[in-house]
Amino acid sequence: MARPTKNTVEYFPHFCQHGQTMFILEQRWGNDGYAFWFKLLEMLGSTENHFIDLRNIATKEFLSAKTHLETELCNEMLDLLADLDAIDPDLWREEKVVWCDKLVSNFDGVYKKRRTDLPEKPGLGSRKQGLLKVSGEKTPQSKVKESKVKESRVEESRDASSPEHEDPSVTVSEREILSILKGVKGYTYCFSKDLEFLRKIVVDFPQVDIQEEIKKWETWLFDHPLKKTSNPRSQIRNWLKNAVRFSENKGRNGNGPVDRRKLSFEDYMRESLDHAPE
Repeated sequence: MARPTKNTVEYFPHFCQHGQTMFILEQRWGNDGYAFWFKLLEMLGSTENHFIDLRNIATKEFLSAKTHLETELCNEMLDLLADLDAIDPDLWREEKVVWCDKLVSNFDGVYKKRRTDLPEKPGLGSRKQGLLKVSGEKTPQSKVKESKVKESRVEESRDASSPEHEDPSVTVSEREILSILKGVKGYTYCFSKDLEFLRKIVVDFPQVDIQEEIKKWETWLFDHPLKKTSNPRSQIRNWLKNAVRFSENKGRNGNGPVDRRKLSFEDYMRESLDHAPE
């Protein structure tokens, strides 16, 4: 089976000299304006196909949490960015979709190395049809993708797994974590609820590798399966709290923080068991 096409990037150029967009944002909102712009670019770079659909409530809340700004202020800044043509003004005003041509054009070299085309700008009016389509003529590849989307819509009525593959705001990492949760026996999986939960714990535990810790929690469940009375999301939150606490504790000989990677599996589970609820 061919590897799925990756339409995200790990980094983007951060130039030392800034243009009028940054100057205006800083003049109006100070460091909040500076931070918002670069965090928005980070989110665009790590989001599938490099556009953000802010009609999605979970995505809107995530942007607010990531930037540490109220939703109203985020919208005010996006309105200004649209006025400055820093983001596509029509997509923002008509669709509440954030797209930045200049950012995506900077990824040209990355996609050439992948031997694939740059993601295209979403087309206007496509949101009303329930699917954000890309502009331009259809290629044989796009027809295959469209066929797969139609198939997934039929499958969605039978399988709750399809939303995370259709929602363009879901990152590759989020999709992988949601897949882990969905496979846990006894876990009542809900795409919208678990996506919101995941984005909250990412904000609450920035120092923790969420995906790695959830994998370890899943392994711990082999010997401690979920019960009908279990609250697995509370278990995960407590597990992450314990991960932070564990990393901050002094070593057994008082020689500094414990390197959790060097612990045996048994020691790790014994420590985690002290705090994980039933």
